[in-house]
Amino acid sequence: MILPIQYSTTCLTLLAVCFVLMSVGCGDSDDDEDLIEEGAEPLVVTIIDKWSDDPPVPERSEAEILADKILQRETEDFYFDLPQRNQLIVEIERVLSLIRAVYPPMSGIHAAEHDIPGELWVFLEPDFYEIVENMLQDKQGLFRFETGNADFDALNAKLEVQAVKLGPARTSSFIFFFDKHLNLRVASEAYSVVGVVQHVSAGGPLGTSTDIQAFKQGETWYFIFRNGWGDCPAGCVYQELFCFTVTGTTVEMIPTAQAQTMLPFQELDSWGLHNATPFANATAYTWSWWDKNRSWEYGGRLPTDDNLGCALFGEIEAFPNLLSVSCGYSVESLPREDIDDYDFTGAVLLLVATQERTVIGNSESHSTVVASKVVLAAKTAAEIEQPEHVYFENVLMAINPPPPSSPFERWWGAVHPTFVVCWDHPQTGWRAYQFIEPHFRHVSRYEASNQPGCDKIRDTDYIQILDVSVPIHSIRDDIDEVLPRPAAPE
Repeated sequence: MILPIQYSTTCLTLLAVCFVLMSVGCGDSDDDEDLIEEGAEPLVVTIIDKWSDDPPVPERSEAEILADKILQRETEDFYFDLPQRNQLIVEIERVLSLIRAVYPPMSGIHAAEHDIPGELWVFLEPDFYEIVENMLQDKQGLFRFETGNADFDALNAKLEVQAVKLGPARTSSFIFFFDKHLNLRVASEAYSVVGVVQHVSAGGPLGTSTDIQAFKQGETWYFIFRNGWGDCPAGCVYQELFCFTVTGTTVEMIPTAQAQTMLPFQELDSWGLHNATPFANATAYTWSWWDKNRSWEYGGRLPTDDNLGCALFGEIEAFPNLLSVSCGYSVESLPREDIDDYDFTGAVLLLVATQERTVIGNSESHSTVVASKVVLAAKTAAEIEQPEHVYFENVLMAINPPPPSSPFERWWGAVHPTFVVCWDHPQTGWRAYQFIEPHFRHVSRYEASNQPGCDKIRDTDYIQILDVSVPIHSIRDDIDEVLPRPAAPE
């Protein structure tokens, strides 16, 4: 264990003495041995006003980020061994250079910061939080940080908290700042066994579109480069993975399907060794809306062993220039307050496909195009048992995706369905249009299961708009063409 330079001789002596936490034994490695030592000196910290800026975030190179990820995952000391860290950084820089020399597009994929070095968010039990908050009220600058809880104070002193800041309102949290070489995983585990601590988390930036994972086994390095897209602050809806091994100076690119079967890659991967890219560069691909939304629950990936798909939302079979779409809706009731004297005539499906282009390593290349004309399909009331449950099968859409200009260009797509339920007044010939769209933000909250629960769908899973007058003129004409209005009585 490498201790920060500022540790005093007295503190170094005291670190050899251990005491028993409320629920942690001493002398047993299975019980978090030596997490906290007895007799730690009182701690003086800097109190940062909640309106003030945080201390500057230490800058780390790409190799430093990867070295810290490895050490955080594989070591159990509170602080990184600096000589070991420096050796890792040199090795990682060498291996990254080798991979990118052979596969230049990998230069556009970078290791992402998942946490801020030396920063932890500590969430306290409400009663204890109130005590500490009152103690720090209106304090600023250097302050002797003793809360009265022996376990909590001893751990703060052991880890040498450097600064403390009040967390956001109503979170019962404080932000603790430490030396930048603190092993945040081990420190979090230590705080989590202190009785007054509810939980701990590392502060970090939002999700990014690219990332790298690295792992060394024997003389071989294993690397996974991730290129993601589609709402990456929320975890990336889509991704493509590139897997490499490097032994000495030999670089080998491993197909993702093969990497799935290799234990080192399995241990390394945190995204799922699966390329979640709907109908991009494929001869045929079956995909479902549930498929897309389930990917949010898996951090942007899709599980390969699940029977995905729910007929009520739909499925897509994609070919190079053609989509076959099946989809529908199911609601408990359709609001009819303003159209009680209207008759149900039928339903129309409006489909439009969009495609987006991304190039690995060139974030400026992103663009969106409409890849098809609006496609309409109709079912009359005679073909529908209930207007609350409608399903369309195998509606064909012609698409025109441009061919990739390089092996590292990707086109991916999305299909946007709108259902229009039509109601006609038997005497006047007036028509009311009810627009229904799947509300995917609600759909994505459902828990994963091998058989998606279509019975869990509720009215709130759809956006319903009733337009008793007319919709947009061009859409109205198209709807009326595929689903003509009944002839009014003479």
